[in-house]
Order: sequence, then C-alpha cells, then structure tokens
Amino acid sequence: MVLSLLCWLVGVIPAAIEMASITMPRDRSERLNDLEEARKELLLYNPIRVYGYLVPKGIWWTAVRLPSGVKAAGRFVWLVFCEVHSDVRLLCGLDAAIGAACGYFAGSVLIGLISGGVMGLVNFEVVSKRVLKLVPKAH
Repeated sequence: MVLSLLCWLVGVIPAAIEMASITMPRDRSERLNDLEEARKELLLYNPIRVYGYLVPKGIWWTAVRLPSGVKAAGRFVWLVFCEVHSDVRLLCGLDAAIGAACGYFAGSVLIGLISGGVMGLVNFEVVSKRVLKLVPKAH
C-alpha cells in the first residue's frame, strides 16, 4: 500500500502533470518544440534516474568533499582569528587612522591613501623590524 502510494507521488503524478502541460501551447510549432523539450526532460529527470543515480551520486560527492571543506573552513577561521588578534593588525589600524586623518584635513582621499601607506611602510619596516626588533628578519 505504502509502496504504491509512494510510486504515485514520486513518478506517476509528476509525469501526468508534465504530459498535461505539453498539450497547453496554442500553435503546432510551439507544441512540437515543447514535446521535444518534455521528451528530453523525461529522459533526463525520470524517477529511476533521479533516485537511482543522481541522488546517490550527490550523496557520495557530498560525503567525499565535506571533510576537506570543513577542514579548509576551519583553517580559514583560525587564520582570521590569529590575524585579528595579532600586533600587526594594531600597527596597520593605527597607520590607516593616521592616513585617514591626513586625508581628511588635506581634503583629498589620495593624499590620505599615500600618507597612510608611507606611514605604514615606515612604521613596520623601520620601527618594528629594525629598531624594536619585534618581527624577526627574513633570512
């Protein structure tokens, strides 16, 4: 009983609705085009192919790809967390604020951009690396 009801819900009723919609177009050329499209759709998306091939393939694809996706997302979240809580972020934010103030008082975004960039470069390369030795030099 349940199997026959499931068969009607999954296969017969959608096919009947599809076949009824094929006869709706007005002229003959539209109906022939729709018949050809419906034939292609019925071959591609029939219940046997969908539930016997496409759904298991999708489940398999998800099961294979999900662990690496979760791992990559975890690494990304950890990298963002580390970058947000690093000292370099504070230096960059301070230099950006100085550049924004320079640009605001000069009345030019370009001047603020250049002054913030130069200030950041000087602050990080000269002060942080060479004077305070906060960042180890690359070999």
